[in-house]
Amino acid sequence: IALNEDPDTPFTRFENVDGKPLLRYAVADRMRASCVECHNSHSDSPKTDWKIGDVRGVLEVSLPLDIAAAQAQDNLRETFIFLGVMGLAGVIALGLAIGRIQQAGRVQSQLVAIVESSNDAIIGKTLDGNVTTWNGGAEQLYGYPAEEMVGQPITMLVPEDRLEEAADILKRLIIGDAVHHVETVRVHRDGTRIDVAL
Repeated sequence: IALNEDPDTPFTRFENVDGKPLLRYAVADRMRASCVECHNSHSDSPKTDWKIGDVRGVLEVSLPLDIAAAQAQDNLRETFIFLGVMGLAGVIALGLAIGRIQQAGRVQSQLVAIVESSNDAIIGKTLDGNVTTWNGGAEQLYGYPAEEMVGQPITMLVPEDRLEEAADILKRLIIGDAVHHVETVRVHRDGTRIDVAL
């Protein structure tokens, strides 16, 4: 009756059959243009005035819900197992990453300690010549504390007659050439010229 009154809306109903839940789903089977003439002229047809779109019957599916519920439960269990495995893998990966970060931090701390405790002047600088790191050996050799040198141009240590040499060293580093050993002169904070090997 519902499909005759509103053939465009599917019909659904939950029922209990033999104590088991069941879902009934039905749609109207409507007359298509290719079927009208045959149905109107067929001797077994209940009527002879069929029109396109008339409801000629019902297409129905009955789905036992206990089977659907069991399948949904299985799917849900599989999903939780998958999520659990992925979560465990994520925790393991995170643990490994944290371990590597901690190890890298320890190595970096050791390298920092080595550089800081060295009596040799170890200076880090950008490719445009600004000082980024300055160890205790550099403080002793040049007389500047790290607070005064970090961020400053390295040319503060270069005498006027050696500025071109310092620029050439930077150019070589920028293009990727190695600078192995350069005997040169630098300037102490008090103005004294110092012979150094870079």
